Amino acid sequence: MKNSKSQHQKWQAWDALPTRQRFGTDNKVLNFTVTVSDCQAEQPCAVPVGTTLYIKTFFVPQETLRDVKSRVSAKMGVLVVPRGPSRFVCPSAISEEADRCDSTEGLVRGRHYAYVEEFPIRPHYREISVQIRVEFFNGHRPHSNTTLLCFEIPLRIMSDSEMS
Repeated sequence: MKNSKSQHQKWQAWDALPTRQRFGTDNKVLNFTVTVSDCQAEQPCAVPVGTTLYIKTFFVPQETLRDVKSRVSAKMGVLVVPRGPSRFVCPSAISEEADRCDSTEGLVRGRHYAYVEEFPIRPHYREISVQIRVEFFNGHRPHSNTTLLCFEIPLRIMSDSEMS
């Protein structure tokens, strides 16, 4: 985990919004925190068009988990739009104890992991308020009995002129 100290200074503390009330989903990874690049502790986070948002999740699994996937979606009102296909968490997870996650052993119980998702704010995006939803799950797609971790981050996508 080289350069982790200098990279970590760019992240601001963030209280992730648990999703239990809205989706009936219990987070099965209880020990987690979320930081968002270039966001102050304000809600919603103001993000300029043309930048990339980095969402860093620190977590400790309570059991060894294989084949965990992540899905990132943008939620606008009742419309939920996935950013792309789900992807496996392990290849992008870094452990304090063992560096990169080994796909053959999966996410090991009790280890401290950091996982980063990039969310580009494309130049053609409109000024809008959205919720970014991040889900870790087992299986083909997330639902109440396969979701391990789920949280949302409120964003306000802004034009450069609005940021000044």
